[in-house]
Amino acid sequence: MSRGFDPLLIATTGVQLIEASAGTGKTYSITSLYLRLLLERRLTVEQILVVTFTEAATAELHERIRTRLRTAAQGFQEQDGGNDPFLCQLLERSTDHEADRRLLARAVSDIDKAAVSTIHGFARRVLQQHALETGLLFELELTGATQRLVQEIADDYWSTFFYALDHRLASLVRQGVSPAQLRGLTQEAIRHGDFAIVGEVPSEEELSSLMQEYCRLYVEARDCWQEQREALAQYFALAEGVTKPFKTLLTNGLLDRLADFFAQDEPAAIGVPRHTELLGGENIFQPEGKVFTATALKKGGTSDNPFFEVWGRLLAQAEVLGASCQARFLGGAARYIRAELPKRLLAGQQQSFDELLTGLDRALRGPQGAQLAQQIRSRFPVALIDEFQDTDPVQYRIFRTIYGQGGKEALFLIGDPKQAIYGFRGADIYAYLEAAGQAEAEKHTMTTNWRADRKMVAALNALFGGLAHPFVDGRISYAQVAARPGAEDLWQSPSLGSSPLQFLTLPEGLCGVKGKRLIKKQLLALIPDLVAGDIAGLLAGDTRIGERSVRAADIAVLVRTNTQAAEIQRALRSRGVNGVLQSKASVWASTEAQECLRLLVAVAEPGNEQLLRKVLATTMLGFTGNDLDRLNQAESELYALMGRVAAWQEVWRKNGVMRMLLAVWQEHSVTERLLVLEDGERRLTNLRHLGELLQETESRNHFSPEMLVAWLSQTITAGESGEEAELRLESDEDAVQLVTIHRSKGLEYPIVYCPYLCLGGGGTSKQPFVSLHDPEVGWQGRIVLFPDDAARALASGERFAEELRLAYVAMTRARHGCHIFWVPVSGYDSSALAWLLHGDQAEPETASPEGVQEQLKGCTGQELLARLQARAKTSEGWQVRPLHLGSDSIGKAAKPDVPPPLACRVPGRTPKQVWRIGSFSHLTAQSGHDFEQREPEAAAEGLAPPLDMESASVSQLPLAQFPKGPVAGNFFHSLFEKISFQTESPAQLREQVQEQLRFYGYPELWRAPVCLAFGEVLKTPLRTRDIFCLADIGDDQRLIEMPFTFPVGAGLGEDASLSAELLARPFIDHPQGIPAGYAEALRALRFIPLRGFLKGFIDLIGVFEGKWYLFDYKSNHLGASRDDYAREKLPAAMADHHYFLQYHIYTVALHRYLTCRLPGYDYDRDFGGVLYLFIKGMHPDSGPDCGVFADLPPLARIEQLSAIFESLAGEGA
Repeated sequence: MSRGFDPLLIATTGVQLIEASAGTGKTYSITSLYLRLLLERRLTVEQILVVTFTEAATAELHERIRTRLRTAAQGFQEQDGGNDPFLCQLLERSTDHEADRRLLARAVSDIDKAAVSTIHGFARRVLQQHALETGLLFELELTGATQRLVQEIADDYWSTFFYALDHRLASLVRQGVSPAQLRGLTQEAIRHGDFAIVGEVPSEEELSSLMQEYCRLYVEARDCWQEQREALAQYFALAEGVTKPFKTLLTNGLLDRLADFFAQDEPAAIGVPRHTELLGGENIFQPEGKVFTATALKKGGTSDNPFFEVWGRLLAQAEVLGASCQARFLGGAARYIRAELPKRLLAGQQQSFDELLTGLDRALRGPQGAQLAQQIRSRFPVALIDEFQDTDPVQYRIFRTIYGQGGKEALFLIGDPKQAIYGFRGADIYAYLEAAGQAEAEKHTMTTNWRADRKMVAALNALFGGLAHPFVDGRISYAQVAARPGAEDLWQSPSLGSSPLQFLTLPEGLCGVKGKRLIKKQLLALIPDLVAGDIAGLLAGDTRIGERSVRAADIAVLVRTNTQAAEIQRALRSRGVNGVLQSKASVWASTEAQECLRLLVAVAEPGNEQLLRKVLATTMLGFTGNDLDRLNQAESELYALMGRVAAWQEVWRKNGVMRMLLAVWQEHSVTERLLVLEDGERRLTNLRHLGELLQETESRNHFSPEMLVAWLSQTITAGESGEEAELRLESDEDAVQLVTIHRSKGLEYPIVYCPYLCLGGGGTSKQPFVSLHDPEVGWQGRIVLFPDDAARALASGERFAEELRLAYVAMTRARHGCHIFWVPVSGYDSSALAWLLHGDQAEPETASPEGVQEQLKGCTGQELLARLQARAKTSEGWQVRPLHLGSDSIGKAAKPDVPPPLACRVPGRTPKQVWRIGSFSHLTAQSGHDFEQREPEAAAEGLAPPLDMESASVSQLPLAQFPKGPVAGNFFHSLFEKISFQTESPAQLREQVQEQLRFYGYPELWRAPVCLAFGEVLKTPLRTRDIFCLADIGDDQRLIEMPFTFPVGAGLGEDASLSAELLARPFIDHPQGIPAGYAEALRALRFIPLRGFLKGFIDLIGVFEGKWYLFDYKSNHLGASRDDYAREKLPAAMADHHYFLQYHIYTVALHRYLTCRLPGYDYDRDFGGVLYLFIKGMHPDSGPDCGVFADLPPLARIEQLSAIFESLAGEGA
């Protein structure tokens, strides 16, 4: 039973369900209840728990309660309730005004202690305050950024599942489940953590049995094929009525592919050759089988060849086997992700928001649950749960457990099931409906609309009240609401009509037609311009709201996606109308966030020319390709810019990141340049927003510049953020509001446009799973794997019901007028709008969305329009009118003139001394030979090592498929640094390899190949004379990562710098042993001459039998065969990556080191040479012939290069 809501009459004990339709004053009612509970039950603000679902809503509700308390306290002070009827009634009911006044005054002073919080804030407080009862660990960090961790767990599951699976079955899984679908399932399993996973998931034994049966059928089909192959070929050659496409398949070798498939004694693969499924006995002689024409089949052109039946049985078994593998894969994934996520969060001393709720739920249902519930009730005798339609089963179970025991406690559940639109966040309308069913006797409905005009209310009553079940589910009813007393009709438009609910129709000829409906793709392209044209006409016309003209800020356009909003914004701008985008998208996902990261990285390392060029090329700083090329010719300008970057770093370190950003933006006129762009205001708003967030983070955490750069990079990569990072409005000018329907909930606008309600949904989901609520088990939530048609239809029905609720939310945002695009487009018949407009005309036996859809299929667009016009004539507040197409000649809004910024005088002299720290990488970075750029990091997905590591031959490369790139290089370098070359413990080696794989994010399935390859490298002979290998070098004979620094050009005048010309001289003067043309390649290096320091690190210096050797590890991928690493092929790779220059610089460093440290050092006697180890190609059996580059540079070349460094350091003549 439902009754009208009255805050003075509703019981203040037990469970009370309050249904607050849109615009009926929900927040006012909550604050009224709050006042009554304080006064009648003599509670404090700390005893009334008020819960809502977002931080923004919490802050707003807290402020509304504060304001209402102040008003009430003043009213009791003055004995006058003013214009507040409820307050006047409280005054009349009060038996002790002075005591009540003191109580309210105390509440006002204690309002900051009020228990107003989000559901997660409440759960966290309870878990912390009752840590012993709940078992909560202390010092857990609360995080909402779980997306990357979930993806990591999904990747791990993908790798481990396929590594353990028979490789022949892997393709079957991939045919039915993609990585994107796996991600979708893991997200759904986390979002609905209490939904049961439903579907037949076979055990390993069952899968093995199916595989054995497949192998048996394979042998049977192979034997039959061998017997019948010639007969089949002859049959198809002579058969009549074979379709042309199948003849083409035969000509292209269809039977040959079958022969290849049966060439093995055991099946090499489960997937059959393409198009051979046409030969199955269940298909080949069917009219739709695509093998024979229907005419031929009627004449009896069939064959009794036994192969067709045998092949059909094999195909059927392959299908069963594939479905079973896919079911096992998906079922295991959902369960694995649910079990693994809390473990990994706990291992990182973290806790997710969902885990807060499930933790409290577990505690309340545990051994100490009754005691915990009693303690919570004692502290909070009353709870008011706002926006209860957005609850889920876990949240409802928590409050039902705490407050469902009877007694004097009270639980108020306040919401509107018609506005339940957040299923994508995990909200579950069925939890609300369960509560409504249990609290039927205590259900209260708010029936006065305080938002909209009288005709607007009447129009919506006519739309939603015209159907017995407007929201399909009979448990969600539409209660007719009345307009507020004295409500006026403020929408006035002589030209457009005075009805507030207007259906806008499209003139004929604007959009193409297919069948009886307009083409959806063409209409979607037209909608932004159509919206803009109608709004422009509205603003330029005679429409008024009350006594004033309509302004752009009065209008909101409600859309489904941010992309649609951006398209309409561009169309509005083209017609001179301002539009601002309201979006929940994160500023961290914007282009400006990436540009800010580039800027911070460059300023943190001011001597890095590459980083400087990257940030200069951003839209923020605006350097063009010509500008960047000019810097190659004008060194003074480049040096000046690098000097400014160093100055910005100083500002950053002294005054914070915001002061630095402001300095950069002012120096480069960022504001003036961006404002002339079409989306300039959006870009500027994002930059300022980012600056504030960065400043706040820096101050709160006391971050250094380097730490802030790392934090920003991680935040952008994570792709998750809180409410503080939601995009801000780019302008507070008079502008049309562009907002998604989801974002608009809780807001109101004078005039609303709904241009996309006429479009149908996306149809049946193609995912291998669906989420639904099963009516057979009390509407409990289920995630159904590989659903049948009935399950898909049930899930589709739930999506359609949410579309109806979205339409309700959109239309009820309007106070004075709502304009809905009505277009009979393809998909219209299945839209929520079609159900609302035509569902009342369906016969009782077809009064369902499916029945209406079927009925409308036979109607033309004109017939549907006639139906709409007929209904509009009988419905108060409705009107059908054509769209105002407007004119492109409407003047564009001119950008306001931006006054030139005030600026201090700029020094006329450019600093001439710009020092940099360079390295080998910096010298070669712009030559096109930078090895880090030539081998970008490869994704690990889909790469697998050779399966049989034990029997690998010399020709096989264990690391041939290992991911490429700089991260892989760092991984191998780290291994060589950490592991002893003379280790005798395979277990220790495996442990070290596994640790590094985890650290660098590689799957553990690479452990065996890496261990094998590492052992091969250690035992590979490195020289043809004086033979030794890395395993011969003891730990005390290794010098790892020896650093060196050469001063270059310090204090020696403007022309003293390290240039490409200087580096090339020793190679020109001493060319022996160097590939022809290499010296010229050195001269062509395009680095800016270096003045400052040249630094580097030598991978390894080792000593064997008294000789010193210089080693460098290279993980370059030169090919898939060991022959690609042959000794004669390595010089080309060495030259391509400028490794010749690298090892000469390193040799100079070692030569100088030994000259100083080794008494009587002699280069020819003590230096054994350079060994560059291309580790992927090395093997003990091939020795130095593969993967090993060796050289002993001539002493004259080394001494000449060393002399160049000495002269630049001021050490020589």
